[in-house]
Amino acid sequence: MSDNSDTTTTAAARKTRKRQTGAVTSTPEPPVLQNALELFQSETETEAPESLHTVRVGEDSRFVVPFTLSLSTVDVHYVDYPSDEANGSTGLRGYIRCNDEACVLCHIGVKKTLRHLLPVYDIEEGSVGVLGFTDNVRPKSLRAQLIPALKRVDADDPPFLLEISRSGKSDFQVEQHELPAEAKNGADAITNFIGRLKRGEVSIDSTIETVSNDSLAAIPNVERILSTKGGVS
Repeated sequence: MSDNSDTTTTAAARKTRKRQTGAVTSTPEPPVLQNALELFQSETETEAPESLHTVRVGEDSRFVVPFTLSLSTVDVHYVDYPSDEANGSTGLRGYIRCNDEACVLCHIGVKKTLRHLLPVYDIEEGSVGVLGFTDNVRPKSLRAQLIPALKRVDADDPPFLLEISRSGKSDFQVEQHELPAEAKNGADAITNFIGRLKRGEVSIDSTIETVSNDSLAAIPNVERILSTKGGVS
């Protein structure tokens, strides 16, 4: 009687294991396959969005073609922090975006200014760039001297050339020149830029660098002030 019982129990155990094994095992989903040629060709043929550059004005003349009245206005700080190899800091110089209410630079008293960003066709680079200028309205400021040119753009005058240079920190010279009939006026690049701007593929104020508060606070010059004054509340 005992032998039969053991045999029955063993057979039942085998059936149970078989059912359990069958429940766990499942057919895997087949992988999704792609056509390699179509995939690689589409990636190769898709051009990366062209980034805008800053038109920097110094003592040497820069030549640009104005074509729009549309500009972007950004709150910025101008900083000039030297590199500090001992502390692993690479330094930071130029205009950077204000981080609004919790801005570390505002907290330590770095002056905030308004910066206007105007797209122009840059003759030297052969592409659309961004000409930045302050809210200064003095007669020799860039803003004041751009107004006559912008009035011509508003009147839909034929394309013309601006020659811009700077002496000192904020004394600009802006001269207007008529473009020769055979000169390249950037029409194709301008049309391409306007289309991308309308489609949201490019941002005028992307030329202003954004630096997080944490990164700013790690700059030795800023860190020393924060250690004395305290962090942003």
